[in-house]
Amino acid sequence: MAYAVWITGIPGAGKSTIAKKLALRTPIKILRLDEFRKKIVEKPEYTPEEREYVYTELAKHGAQLVEQNKNIIFDATDNLGIGRTKARELIKNFAVIQLECTIETAEQREHTRKDNAGMHNLYERAHKGEIKLPGLNEKYFKEEKPEITINTEHENPEKAVEKIMRHLKW
Repeated sequence: MAYAVWITGIPGAGKSTIAKKLALRTPIKILRLDEFRKKIVEKPEYTPEEREYVYTELAKHGAQLVEQNKNIIFDATDNLGIGRTKARELIKNFAVIQLECTIETAEQREHTRKDNAGMHNLYERAHKGEIKLPGLNEKYFKEEKPEITINTEHENPEKAVEKIMRHLKW
């Protein structure tokens, strides 16, 4: 039976890094919110209504892939929990991985980011008041009952992946 995992945490917590390393160890497709949003919203405005639409559609898309017997990882902050809630409704074999770290650590990581995961200078822009950033100047609701919680300040990505695989019995 196919499964889905949602990796959540504030921007810079390590979601993309852990998702990529997990995908190297098991056959799984990564659904990255930033890439998905570009496909369904021509000019993102990040309004509450748009966020609800995007996260709901991401959960639905993931559920369709699981129904096609494809394992997936949702790589998405989902600061209000809209997508995670919808995914739990739609996907039987579903788990949430909650990543935790301090804002300072997340901000430091963003400065060294090398991939094209999303927009850069998020923390800098949020400090200037140009954007709202979950965990800094925007609400971020942690998953109430995650299957796994990982403090990415104390566990490196390799140990985090081992913990995930061991807990989910992959």
